[in-house]
Amino acid sequence: MLLAATLLVLAVPLGPRAPKALPALVHGRAAMHRSAEGPLRAGAARVQIALPSRTPVAGYPGRARDDGSGAPLFARALVLEAAGERQILATLDALLIPGELEEAVLRKAALPPTTCLLLAATHTHSGVGGTWHSVLAEWGGNGPYDERVAEAVRAAVAEAIGTATARLEPAQLVWRQTAWPSGPAQVRSGGALDSALTSLRISSATGATIAFVVDYAMHATMEPRRAHRLSADWPGALSARLEAGTVSGVALVIQGASGNATWSRSAGTPDAVARRIETVARELVRSAPPAAVARLSCETALVSLPPAQAGRGVPLLLRRGASNLLALFAEPWAVRTTLAIGGLHLVGVPGEPVGAIAVALRQLAPNVAVVGLADGYVGYVEEPQGTGEAARTYHGPGLAEALGLWPSAPP
Repeated sequence: MLLAATLLVLAVPLGPRAPKALPALVHGRAAMHRSAEGPLRAGAARVQIALPSRTPVAGYPGRARDDGSGAPLFARALVLEAAGERQILATLDALLIPGELEEAVLRKAALPPTTCLLLAATHTHSGVGGTWHSVLAEWGGNGPYDERVAEAVRAAVAEAIGTATARLEPAQLVWRQTAWPSGPAQVRSGGALDSALTSLRISSATGATIAFVVDYAMHATMEPRRAHRLSADWPGALSARLEAGTVSGVALVIQGASGNATWSRSAGTPDAVARRIETVARELVRSAPPAAVARLSCETALVSLPPAQAGRGVPLLLRRGASNLLALFAEPWAVRTTLAIGGLHLVGVPGEPVGAIAVALRQLAPNVAVVGLADGYVGYVEEPQGTGEAARTYHGPGLAEALGLWPSAPP
């Protein structure tokens, strides 16, 4: 009986999933669009995640757990407010952000569905796992679900948001973006590289650093794959360097369009890479005049996804079965959040977009910084005719357009 069922799943196509009407809420989020302009207030916080022993290590297929030698991992939050409009940018030292985790964070922090929140993973492949109650996700790289770990993670993110909100004070901001083709990132599988580095500094009225935000596209895989220990990889090293020497400054590192971006094997250690990025990030905003009045806007879009299907990376004989499993378990909807902060547009992507998507978006609007691994996870997001990471996608070539990330359907 079991054999017959297995053969059925492997051989018989289930067919495309029938389109479903968008619900009012996806992952606890509601569609909304708000904006305001006025004097800026800001607050930031960093909270260490109180992880139990043997925490799952996310990043690669299997069920690896921390061997006890791992480094601390953190949740960080930046809260901005102008003329009553409040937005939250939060990061987590993790591989990805499951939609169910974001929904649980909203409940833990007592935030309504219309909250303006962009929650992004640093995409360290040695980060906290066990946060997604999904068999496919567990074996695919996020590690076995562990309620103790999930609770520790959502509690840390909620605390970071709450503490940052309590610290709101008059602030000023400056941001700059530059192309950095000579940086440590390099193309992994062909296609365009998202070489942009974006640096945003929030300071108090006295000039003290409240927060740094750095957006750069490069997979965080410098920690050895066989090392079963938790590590924030180069994003963690960069945050630590930017936070060093400040009284209470917090540094949030977010991924750009890193789907096809890896690091040069001659780059050295995570700290060496972080030092290079830090130098450019600080220099970008060093002499630029800060603004104490800012326009903030936030858009949360709920998106219907194309039917799930196995990519070319799955062997042909197994592709039908893999497609059927994806059709059974893949989520039909996603959330996409865009924050505008003083002219800088942070475009959140619930997956791993390739560099061509960032390049195309900046041709439409130069002040765009893509934020990958944000507000959910739908896999790799390849350009419609792209081939670099197409084998790793599981929503087909129409995913970028469905998410509003391709010029034919701009955000």
